[in-house]
Amino acid sequence: MFDIEKGIEWDEGVVGYKFQSHEAYTARYENTDEIRIPLQEDLCTLPCDSLILIEGQLVKTDATTNKTVPATETKFVNNGVAFLFSEIRYEVSGVTVDTNTKPGITTTMKNLASLNQSESLKLTMSGWDLNEEATKPIDGYFQACIPLNRLLGFAEDYKNIMLNIPQELILIRSNSDVNALICATNEKARVVIDKIAWLVPHIVPGLKEEVKLTKPLKR
Repeated sequence: MFDIEKGIEWDEGVVGYKFQSHEAYTARYENTDEIRIPLQEDLCTLPCDSLILIEGQLVKTDATTNKTVPATETKFVNNGVAFLFSEIRYEVSGVTVDTNTKPGITTTMKNLASLNQSESLKLTMSGWDLNEEATKPIDGYFQACIPLNRLLGFAEDYKNIMLNIPQELILIRSNSDVNALICATNEKARVVIDKIAWLVPHIVPGLKEEVKLTKPLKR
């Protein structure tokens, strides 16, 4: 029963929640490259809600000028951004926790079997569109934001914070972009990735919760 005379109770377990962008050691994202994105160990994070941001463009070589120009007639296949990688791996303290080999294939199969219409619409930002209306970049440029919990099972199942422990997300580029693109007959396009960032929620616990979290374990 609702007690209107009861005093107000404030939940101050979490006083801060904000996304922080973390980028790789190197800005090289060519085919077969290994991209490592580290997280410092003195952080309180929630990796299950994190996102992978990928920005870039589709380009081709102009036959007349021999210069690189936007490939405006080429588009991604459904879930095409996931096909840009041959492997995605998550490590904690140097130990592999979860790995997804051929994420384009595995996530496409899983999404087709498990997503309803509402969930499919929410994933449009990641390049998931069965009608392929959202998979064509604007003037060759694209931006996708993929939830980590659609790529790795641990992020779907483990909903707790990670406190003061080093983490690393490793992405390995596919050796070819052919499975990710639908090219027009007169275009031989390729993908140039300009940026990859791991957007991770940083949690600021309230004072009482922080004391509990940092209190040494009793023997």
